Amino acid sequence: MRFALVLLAACGSSSEIPSPDAVVPFTPVTCDGSPLALYGMDNLSAQPVYGPVAVDTAGITICLSLDARDNLREAHFMSGTPNESGDMSSFELSLRDANDVELVAGWDVSIGNTDTKTAANLEYSFAPGQVYAAKLVVRAKPGRTPPATTQVGLSLFEPYE
Repeated sequence: MRFALVLLAACGSSSEIPSPDAVVPFTPVTCDGSPLALYGMDNLSAQPVYGPVAVDTAGITICLSLDARDNLREAHFMSGTPNESGDMSSFELSLRDANDVELVAGWDVSIGNTDTKTAANLEYSFAPGQVYAAKLVVRAKPGRTPPATTQVGLSLFEPYE
């Protein structure tokens, strides 16, 4: 999953901003299970994939413990869903701090001019030297018919670029 996320980010993006009346307000919810711990200096192949999990418009919240204590420049967090056919993903991603303040909203990334594939993507960089508590909210976009389940790729790493 990690390779697919990097490839998608490198290929460009396509995003569509929903109309204001299509936006579903966020209601803080409890975590879906225990917090997942990600260490910012782990081998990228060891990064977890969450799911498969059913996601509706109410969404799910994945609590995260993001350990950037040993990172040198920054700890880069990435998350994404698998590619779907078409120019819009069925899912929205939002990264929030422990107090439910949104740090960043995700966006769609599309590849291909014909037989277009699109995935939900989210990236955010944290300063090194700390452990951060965060929440990743995953929800189905209003008006879309999402797959029955999805996986969510999660990565925290030191970018060497």
